[in-house]
Amino acid sequence: MTTLANAYLTTARRARDLIATPDVRDRWDQPSVLAEYRVAGLAGHLARSILIVDSYLSSAAPAGATVVDASRYYVEALGDADPITAPLHHAVRTRSADAAAAGAAALVEKADARLRELEIRLDQVTDDDTIIVFGELAVTVHDYLRTRLVELVVHSDDLATSVGLEPPPVTDDVGREVVSLLAEIARVRWGTYAMVHSLARRERAVERAYAF
Repeated sequence: MTTLANAYLTTARRARDLIATPDVRDRWDQPSVLAEYRVAGLAGHLARSILIVDSYLSSAAPAGATVVDASRYYVEALGDADPITAPLHHAVRTRSADAAAAGAAALVEKADARLRELEIRLDQVTDDDTIIVFGELAVTVHDYLRTRLVELVVHSDDLATSVGLEPPPVTDDVGREVVSLLAEIARVRWGTYAMVHSLARRERAVERAYAF
């Protein structure tokens, strides 16, 4: 198993442990820090970065598919869709709520089962295998796992903040992957100098050089 796959599994298990806390269970039906998400829906959204991974790993890209890197995947998939009103995000919220519909214990049970399967599945793929992730776009398994690390870390923070907990710890290697990918997404969206200014020249920084 690759180093990145191991890092993904470690981060996924920490997300699972967060979902399993009494704090999340007790606030299940309360609003979260994300607009239009209750804690349940946010937990479901976080869990989906565990639950759906194997289905994507099994969707081998056909010959001739357009292969993009992780940053371009996000830009192509999300575009400039409004996070509240866009049909894309409405569909994401619906799938997240459906994943959590049976309650916290059931969601954790599903995550546990899938994690056991992924321990085996991730040994059967290589970094360079290409899979279909969005429409006709393909990414390597390596870049797909990078996107899952971003989802796990960002939404673990959202969920922990929603219930008054500290977010799960992040290892240095995962931190580097997540921050570098978020910065690259923002660079693709806004341009190199926008990011240079945001990071090195506050007086010339773009006000909203965000990734998402």
